Amino acid sequence: MDNALHTDVLIVGGGMAGGLLALLLADQGFSVRVLDAGPAPVRPSGESAPRVSTLSEASHWLLRHAGVWDRLDPERVQAYASMQVWDQDGTGEVRFSAADAGADCLGWLLENDHLTAALFEAAGERDTLAWHCGAPVDQLSRDGDGWRVSAGDQVFTADLLVGADGARSRVRDAAGIPAPLAVGEAALHVARAVDHEIPAPYLDALVLRALVEVVGIDGRAVVARVHALPARDVEQ
Repeated sequence: MDNALHTDVLIVGGGMAGGLLALLLADQGFSVRVLDAGPAPVRPSGESAPRVSTLSEASHWLLRHAGVWDRLDPERVQAYASMQVWDQDGTGEVRFSAADAGADCLGWLLENDHLTAALFEAAGERDTLAWHCGAPVDQLSRDGDGWRVSAGDQVFTADLLVGADGARSRVRDAAGIPAPLAVGEAALHVARAVDHEIPAPYLDALVLRALVEVVGIDGRAVVARVHALPARDVEQ
């Protein structure tokens, strides 16, 4: 007798991408299961975490419609109004401005853990969504027209398998999808605009400590500077 638990969609990886996709699919009537190797996400407190992401307006729209944006702590979300990117050798430069685009801001900065915790909380309110923490995948294979995945002593099947498990994705390998080519790396240095005062000390630290990877043309290093808006000037 097969005791495998079946859902329409099985997502491996409960980070920002996997968590948001799970919510959106559940809201469309699909049964969804998330398997994540890490512990249950917890909202950060105190000083800012070093892992910070930028969200575009498209991401903002999706989070609002999934009911997640309103769960975020406004004091841990920072809008930014302009961005400047240039080559390390100084041969090229490009600037982006919210004013030029006729927008209030270009996007938002927030901690990865903050968003993941909000997604996890929202998932608990979906009857057709199950989120398993501390469940690293042991094996995965094709099962007829679907997929079969084992994690610990549990076995799961699904019609569709989604790999949201990072750069060394086991799902990608199992599906035979080639890994992306390695490219040059660079730091994204984020700084506060001198003509704006961020009211919360935490937000200042959040903006100044952001560090991510940026892909440069022909592998050359690229440095970017983001100018932040005061939280009070941006409608969340």
